[in-house]
Amino acid sequence: MVAIQDLLYQLRLADQSMTPLFERQLGISLTRYQILCFLIDQSPCNQIAVQERLKIDQAALTRHFKILEKGGLVKRRRNPENQREVLVEVTDFAREQLVTNPPQQ
Repeated sequence: MVAIQDLLYQLRLADQSMTPLFERQLGISLTRYQILCFLIDQSPCNQIAVQERLKIDQAALTRHFKILEKGGLVKRRRNPENQREVLVEVTDFAREQLVTNPPQQ
């Protein structure tokens, strides 16, 4: 049991040191990067698809979308066929930043 606890502790330390490096390098959080990568492949899709795929609760996902939208990386709009549903799509700017000019290293 001690070995498992040690392993989990080491994983947490690695995560705590790598996450800030990732964010500094890309200028975006790991979660937001995952959202954008998913949307590049699945865009446009409804917000629930992102939520289910990435296992992010609705409130947190909405906060992430607001930040990404403010940065010009995603667009949200109501589904014309179902006004209760929000469709999310990655912008050309985000696609260019992640696909055409990916961060070096």
